[in-house]
Amino acid sequence: MSEREVEAFFDIGTQYYVAARYAAFAGLAPVCANLFHHAVEMYMKGYLSSQRGLAELKKLGHRLPDIWAHFKASAADAELDRFDPLISELDKFESIRYPDRVLTEGMQLSVSMGKPHSGQGGLESTRPEPFCQITVEDMDHLITTIFRKAVINTRYFTARLNSDATTYLYRANQALPT
Repeated sequence: MSEREVEAFFDIGTQYYVAARYAAFAGLAPVCANLFHHAVEMYMKGYLSSQRGLAELKKLGHRLPDIWAHFKASAADAELDRFDPLISELDKFESIRYPDRVLTEGMQLSVSMGKPHSGQGGLESTRPEPFCQITVEDMDHLITTIFRKAVINTRYFTARLNSDATTYLYRANQALPT
């Protein structure tokens, strides 16, 4: 594939990422997590597009654990294993993109900006509804790691954004270099 295809995936991924961060700040859940799902999918497929054609990438589908396995195999870095639980959790949000599953099974959802401080426990529930949780800080670290593995300059994509977009991209974002 050409640089043009890689750039297209990363450009769309960045738009999803900014929209997801804005949605998280605006309290738009589960939409923010679904947007994060799309961002991560675009970024991973952008990385993989340097080695595979568009038809092959399309066959990978939308299941993040499957795409993640290809990404990790290509990146060949055991450090990526630390993101496995995040990828599994984020993948849950693809299945609730439409309301039918939520209407039949219910849902508990937690979107937080950062990890709990010491002394605060994680969110655990004994309720029967599926529980989905996303932490924006974790998403920021995952996305910057994908950029590093792809050897993509984040500034190339963020410099194109207007001031409203950059406000939400950098707000409380410790992972993204300014």
